Amino acid sequence: MTRHPYKAFATFLIAFLALGSDASPEPRPNVVFITIDDLNDWVGPLGGHPQSITPNFDRLASRGVTFRNAHCSIPICSASRSAFMTGLLPEKTGVFSNGNSFFDIDPDIQTIPEHLADQGYQTHGAGKLFHGRREDFVSYFHSYGPGTGNQGGPFTREELDTLKQNPSHRVDRGPGQLKALLPLNGMPDDRRDGVSRNNSFDWGPVDVPASEMPDGEIARWAARTLSQTSEKPFLVAAGFYRPHQPLFAPKEYFEKFDPETIQLPEILPDDLEDLPFYAQRLARYALTAGTHQTVLEHGQWEEAVLAYLACVTFIDDQLGLILDALEQSPAARNTWIVLLSDHGYHLGEKEHWGKFTPWSESTRVPLIIVPPSGYDSQEWARGRSVDTPVSLIDLYPTLVELCGIAPPGHDLDGQSLAPLLKTDYDPSSSDRYAITSNGRGTHAVVKGKYRYIRYFDGSEELYDRIADPHEFHNLSPEPQFAELKAELRGLLPSDPAVKRFVRYQDLKIIFFADPSVSPVVFEIAPGTGSGGGIGETKDVSKKHSALLDKIAAYLDQRPDLPTHLTVTDSDL
Repeated sequence: MTRHPYKAFATFLIAFLALGSDASPEPRPNVVFITIDDLNDWVGPLGGHPQSITPNFDRLASRGVTFRNAHCSIPICSASRSAFMTGLLPEKTGVFSNGNSFFDIDPDIQTIPEHLADQGYQTHGAGKLFHGRREDFVSYFHSYGPGTGNQGGPFTREELDTLKQNPSHRVDRGPGQLKALLPLNGMPDDRRDGVSRNNSFDWGPVDVPASEMPDGEIARWAARTLSQTSEKPFLVAAGFYRPHQPLFAPKEYFEKFDPETIQLPEILPDDLEDLPFYAQRLARYALTAGTHQTVLEHGQWEEAVLAYLACVTFIDDQLGLILDALEQSPAARNTWIVLLSDHGYHLGEKEHWGKFTPWSESTRVPLIIVPPSGYDSQEWARGRSVDTPVSLIDLYPTLVELCGIAPPGHDLDGQSLAPLLKTDYDPSSSDRYAITSNGRGTHAVVKGKYRYIRYFDGSEELYDRIADPHEFHNLSPEPQFAELKAELRGLLPSDPAVKRFVRYQDLKIIFFADPSVSPVVFEIAPGTGSGGGIGETKDVSKKHSALLDKIAAYLDQRPDLPTHLTVTDSDL
């Protein structure tokens, strides 16, 4: 099973020696591991939207611990999953966006399912657990269920092709089969750029039963898997696609909401005015979704919010199928449940749609951990919320501790959450904080009641999350917070490979510590094809070789300059 048999033997030997010759170990617990894509705080336990309908999230929260202040390591699919599945921050994996490949990571780094398998677990997976094609990750598990990568289900990638949908594409699969006119929301794709791609910024009901949606297939696979007996401890991991866009769900879930009474997210019309230049560009850039302007022009804001709520309720039902199956299984008495989202999602807050921002809508995620029903309720907390800042990077060491297994062969960046699951946990004794990266050189840290953001060009934001939960008021310019900002800045990770992060006009430039490594340049301006400097998808350094020489000479003459800075024409 494992890609690293020598490491398997080493971890087995460590575990065996730790037991002692006369020890009789308790049966190792099972794990049900549920990931949900693009789910923000619009679920009952987090109270992010007053109209959310999530009885199974509520049911799960009543049985374990809800982390109300949990954050992803980086708010984009591939990078986030690479981080929590390896227990390594993006600075260690090198995966900062969907443009980076999981397979660039050192092959000696074991993922959670690989390490559990080496520790004697039977591992089963389905759906979107990693970012990529199903066939790429099947070998990470003993068995793999449905997971075709069809996030657009029930429609195919060919049917969602932006060029076919310019302006529309009719789907007719024959008598009694699916019929639709795409895009369902009637909006153009802000990210088309004249090339064929999957139009995911769409929403609406579809006349398809839940069981035939990809997530319905995944839930039913998980339920069947849990109904089977296993002589070994097991991992059952299910990765749901919704509410990742396109926001398609069976029409019955749309009918649960009244479109005339949908409540929109609270925003301020001038919310971006106190933000730095790059933050404003980031807010309005259509990198992972469409633009707020397009949504408003087509009168689709209420419809999009309704669709998101409908998709969340649809996933809640699928969650219920898994919980029912586990409860009916004898394994329930010895099975941990871990539920999380890989990152959040904006629906118009800060004029942004999608993710990949350093604000709470992108970084904050649902995280619920439930102890086995057979465990002592006097020791393990149930029905409790924890406001301590935690990170998804903490999941790997948490599972190592909860399962009583040896750690993997590589160091883990997180801290186990096991102490926070105990009834005697005292939050006043914790000094935890959570860090989220947003591309190379841009980070946010949440500690206590503050969120601090430093962008790659040295610009900053600071928010009092208690007094200003929507992060409307940037406190960074106020002089009384200088000392606090310095303290929080000191918590941010550094990248030893980088010498300088520089913004020059609409360029993001990275100079490396190794002089033999050429600098890279990304264009920030929308429409340049480089991911707006945000996704870092296209290096345009060859276009700017003369400019790079001038900036490099300027930096060499001033070695005392900070690592993150903006360079202007007057400097050169």
